[in-house]
Amino acid sequence: MENGLADEIGHHFNNSVGIRQAFAQNGLDTRFFVHRDAKRVVLEALQARAVFRFKPYQFASQIPMAGPIGSLFIKGKAFAKGFDTAVAEGLEPQDLVFVPTATQQEIYGCAIGISRLPPERRPRLILNFIIENFLVAGKLEINWHAYLYRFAIRHLGRVTRSERVLLTTNGKRMAEWLGKVLARPVMEYPMPKHYPPGAMDVSVPAASKGPPCVAILGHSLPKKGFHLVPELVARNPQLQWLVQVSPAGQDKLWHKARAAMHAAQNVQLVIGSLDPAAYYELISRADLILMPYDAAQLPLRSSGIFSEAVAASQVVVVPQGTWMSDQLAAGNGSGAVFDSQTPESISDALHQALARLPALSLYARTLAPAWRSQQSIFAYVDRALGVLTAYLPEPARPESESEV
Repeated sequence: MENGLADEIGHHFNNSVGIRQAFAQNGLDTRFFVHRDAKRVVLEALQARAVFRFKPYQFASQIPMAGPIGSLFIKGKAFAKGFDTAVAEGLEPQDLVFVPTATQQEIYGCAIGISRLPPERRPRLILNFIIENFLVAGKLEINWHAYLYRFAIRHLGRVTRSERVLLTTNGKRMAEWLGKVLARPVMEYPMPKHYPPGAMDVSVPAASKGPPCVAILGHSLPKKGFHLVPELVARNPQLQWLVQVSPAGQDKLWHKARAAMHAAQNVQLVIGSLDPAAYYELISRADLILMPYDAAQLPLRSSGIFSEAVAASQVVVVPQGTWMSDQLAAGNGSGAVFDSQTPESISDALHQALARLPALSLYARTLAPAWRSQQSIFAYVDRALGVLTAYLPEPARPESESEV
């Protein structure tokens, strides 16, 4: 149940293709239920049903204070309607419902949908969490979204047994924090990433090809440092820059520097989202992938850009105090870290990485095969199925069981 999937661009579609392949490799069929605005190419490629009204990180209510609560009930009930579609198509107790991008709304929606089934027909469930929206921005303190998570998981606990529900995330710190929020074990699992065949065939850069090329890829957001790109370019004119502007029009964040960026001879702008082949072709042209993110806003979540870069044998520069820097410290990636999201700090880390680029690039190539194997949807599915192989019948519950 991938309510974030609407088009063929980006992580949702690419990972869904991998999900289908990984379950097929284990002899299991898949049925996809996606956003109701999904393009035909998505519906045909996955034979998916377009049912969901809201995406995972979209608010359904903008009312101050009541917004998150309103969104929980509105989106939860809307998600449950999509769940009902799966039930109508023959969802059985031995089946497995997988929600790759879960938040409190998806938990609550699953609870509503499952509660409508008799106990003997309730399926197994995997909820995978990516974002840390339960923390105060800039602080490692829970916010009131955390209480909505707790509310939702309690409702889910009333309608299904804990051994038939698997809660997963990527990263030790994320698992620990989310486990505290939910008061239930959350398992650290591989990233459910799919690396398209051939996409990882990155050639070794030639030593004489010219100035090093630094790439900034992915969604162009302030929390990902996109507003800092003009000053980073100005501070490092000796470098070639490959910058994705996605979605188109986000170069408005550069304000008065916008025209100069478009005219710069050492900057190539790639406008809009890309399909996997074009995206990985960009990665292959870079010597280093820079992620000038704000650690205060992204302290726990994993990064698809980081994962794709490491899988493609790329050197990375990332913020300290994040899942990405944790991976570098653990020896799972090759690169450097910066201490604060400022052009000065980021440039210093960039210079450190470039000064050691040959050695770091060699190390990156040695790490890539293990990363692709261990941090993939295939590794994720293999482990999950090992946990949820046995069908455990639900006990009958009293008729007076409260509704969700």
